[in-house]
Amino acid sequence: MDKDDYRNLINEANALIKSGGEEDALDLLDSVNWRKIRNVNILIEISNLYEKLGHIEDSKTLLTYAHEKSPIGRMILYHLTLVCIKMGEIDEAEKYTQEFVQIAPHDSKKYILRYNIAKAKGADIKEQIMILEEMRNSDFIEEWAFELAYLYHRAGEADKCIALCDDIIIWFGDGPYVAKALELKMLYSPLDDEQAEKY
Repeated sequence: MDKDDYRNLINEANALIKSGGEEDALDLLDSVNWRKIRNVNILIEISNLYEKLGHIEDSKTLLTYAHEKSPIGRMILYHLTLVCIKMGEIDEAEKYTQEFVQIAPHDSKKYILRYNIAKAKGADIKEQIMILEEMRNSDFIEEWAFELAYLYHRAGEADKCIALCDDIIIWFGDGPYVAKALELKMLYSPLDDEQAEKY
């Protein structure tokens, strides 16, 4: 099989998943010896398909193959860490996170990994907040800014929650996380005229 054949296989598997043919998609994916594939991007895509199908162990196996072929691939390490967290393999997730940070010390995804590990370990809400505050100082990403605002809400820090919701609304303008920020803010205080119009 060449690259085009794999691309066709991926497209066919995606089409089967969308049409409800998960078992057929799984049979199609299981028919290939993925260990022989050298293309790391193909392995990552197939790993994502296995994850969509709920076969996390197979997803991890393919990411492990990809990591063997490209040990300094930060996105492989990122996905491998998240899959390990889903599987409850926290020690392994921490190991991959350390590798990720060594390769990409300035990548803000390190905070996402640390946060997910902290959550999986049942860390105190204040520890979770500290991680996302560090991320916010490094990179203001809509989804994670809202997650931080929600943590402030859960921790009873109303002023911080309102201020961050206002920032999300101003910075991002519209979209699903802006809508969530508007609703979260309304739990504490009325929206201003401009925000009410957005809502």
